[in-house]
Amino acid sequence: MTSDTKSKNRTVSSTDRQMFRDAIANLPVGDSEQQDFTENDTSTISTKAEPVFQQSANTGILNSGGDLFYRPGIQKNTLRNLKRGRISPQAEIDLHGCTRDEALRYIQQFIQRSKDEELVCVRIITGKGRSSPNFHSIIKEESLNWLRNESSVLAYSMATHTDGGNGAYYVLLRI
Repeated sequence: MTSDTKSKNRTVSSTDRQMFRDAIANLPVGDSEQQDFTENDTSTISTKAEPVFQQSANTGILNSGGDLFYRPGIQKNTLRNLKRGRISPQAEIDLHGCTRDEALRYIQQFIQRSKDEELVCVRIITGKGRSSPNFHSIIKEESLNWLRNESSVLAYSMATHTDGGNGAYYVLLRI
């Protein structure tokens, strides 16, 4: 006795399309072109939830939470291994106790030294911001912004729980 348990794609009604358009009307959109759906469109929509990503031609692809960034061309397996902590960091820097300007200077020096030593993966510990006003880590925010704009950074991902969770990041470097 077997049954087909695969989910099937369904045709979307015009009412559902309009509800979807209304729901996403105020969401930010990357640089990609928007597709206009017509009433006679028989497109199908998968019911599986996908993470929201934004893409910029200059910087790469950033997920909505900001904990994952990668440049186009990074293989899915490499990205998956980075996210799961399977690429061992060859060096790390801890930014606890630094001011914003100190942290940015230390990161810049650390990344340059890592490139000079031809390191593939490093870990940057920014802290979670627990002692910051409103629990908002300026160091983490500024550090990730700097990494997204550094051409030698191919990708970064939030570290696994054992390596610091959302207070640390694995960074994949171009060698």
